[in-house]
Amino acid sequence: SLADLLPESASGDLVAAIRAAADTGNAQFLEFDLLSEDGIRRIHAEAASDPEHQGEFVVTAREYPSPESSNLNDRARAEEQFAAKAADLSDLGEVFQSFSTVLANHLTYDRLNIVTVSQERDEQYVLFSTDADQEPVVPLSGTAVEIVSRINEPLVVPAAIPSVIVVPFRTSGETIAFVSIHSKAWESFSDQDLSTVTAFVSPVAAALASDAHRQFALRTEA
Repeated sequence: SLADLLPESASGDLVAAIRAAADTGNAQFLEFDLLSEDGIRRIHAEAASDPEHQGEFVVTAREYPSPESSNLNDRARAEEQFAAKAADLSDLGEVFQSFSTVLANHLTYDRLNIVTVSQERDEQYVLFSTDADQEPVVPLSGTAVEIVSRINEPLVVPAAIPSVIVVPFRTSGETIAFVSIHSKAWESFSDQDLSTVTAFVSPVAAALASDAHRQFALRTEA
C-alpha cells in the first residue's frame, strides 16, 4: 500500500494529492521521487486496470543508491582488487607503483612519496616517488611527515601549497613507513581523500613488512 512505501516524514499534502488524483479516476499513473541519505526512492503509482477497482492505484517503489553510496561501493571493489594484486606481486617497487596508480584513480595529486624517517638524523629516506627528480634523502623537520611520525595518526593539510596527505603504514601495531601525497592546488584534499588513502594502505604495509622480513633473513643467512 501507499502508506507502507511512504516514510512517516512524508507530508500530509503529498499524500492528499495522491489520493485526490486516484479519486478522480482520470490519472493513469503518478511518479515521484523521495530523497533520503541512502539515495532516491522512486514511487510509481499506476491506475488499476480492473474496472472494479477504478480510482485505485497499484503502488510500487524502486531504490536508487546515491552517488556517494555508489562511490563507496566502487572504492570497496577497488580495495579488494588492489589487495589481491599486491599479495601476488613479489617486487616491492611494483607494489608501490600499483599503489600510486590506484590512488590516482580516486584523487588528483602531483607527487606521491613513500618514506621512512630518522628522528635522530632529522631525515626522510625516500623508498619510492612518482617524481623522477625526487631527492633520496630530504629533511624531516617542519614537514607533515614529521607531525605524523610524532602523533602516529593520518593527517590532511588542505589549506597549504602544496596540500598534503600523510598516512602511516602500520603492521602488528608498529609504524614502519609513511606515504605523503602532495598537490600544488590550494585546498585540493579533503577528509574524504584522507579516508580514501587510508583505505588502501594495509596491503602496502603488509608488503613492506614481508620485504623487511626477507631482508633480515638474507642478512642472517649471510
